[in-house]
Amino acid sequence: MPALQFFLGVSRAPFLTLTLSVLFLALALVLRQTGELSLSLLVLVLLAGLSAHVAVNALNEFHDFKSGLDLNTKRTPFSGGSGTLPLQPEWSLITLVFAFACLLLCIAIGLYFVLVVNSFLIFPGVLGVVIVLTYTPWINQNPWLCLIAPGTGFGFVMLPGAVLALGGTLNTAVYLVAASIFFLTNNLLLLNQLPDIDADRNAGRRTLPIALGYGKSLIVAALFYAATYIPVIVALKMAIWPLFSSWVVLLLPLAIFTVNTLGRAKNTSVPVSALAANVLFCLIFPVFLGVAILAA
Repeated sequence: MPALQFFLGVSRAPFLTLTLSVLFLALALVLRQTGELSLSLLVLVLLAGLSAHVAVNALNEFHDFKSGLDLNTKRTPFSGGSGTLPLQPEWSLITLVFAFACLLLCIAIGLYFVLVVNSFLIFPGVLGVVIVLTYTPWINQNPWLCLIAPGTGFGFVMLPGAVLALGGTLNTAVYLVAASIFFLTNNLLLLNQLPDIDADRNAGRRTLPIALGYGKSLIVAALFYAATYIPVIVALKMAIWPLFSSWVVLLLPLAIFTVNTLGRAKNTSVPVSALAANVLFCLIFPVFLGVAILAA
């Protein structure tokens, strides 16, 4: 396997589009506030966000391989890992080194922002590093921490951190956006864990689907879909976001399709179409909000 293909595999490259989507929304919020943007700061923010996401993905790949989970999971395009290390097991240590190199790059950029742009960034930065380092070994042993870790990382670390790093300020609009991202990102991982219930349980994990079961986890997912829209309704009511933000209601059929399809498949294999619809919802929602904010 070529080296580039290997590193893209353990990085779970297709999933990095979520980082781009969230950072686009942060960019839109900053332009709305300040009317200007530093290209150099934007490049650094992109590097920091992508390196953090790659680090947590590569660490997850390493731990899943070492625990034997990679050998027992039934992969879908959206769950079960990339399957890269089972094909090239001699590169497991390289994967670990690669993960920490990415994390160190993220920390270095974060320290630059703390020292040069805004010292408050130390707080989301430290929280982000803790999530990256502890997600696979410890957080996934606690169902509720495992549930909210992705949303915390993307909604309350990456998005507000990017806004501050790009010269913006934290206001009500940013907090409401962060809340929406929190719920939709939690849902992304929650539903992608459904096909892995048996494999995760055998590997010693304790995700929410393992703790509550398939049906109750689906109820949580439906509630999180609804909660994703609550900040939008609040923002429109308070005239904080432009009316264009109501575009996100066009994505509601994706959420309904996901829940209905997964509900009908309770006692069969998890339909990939439902997982795909959930991923589309999570990727397009921030982009729709960002475009609405920029177009106002």
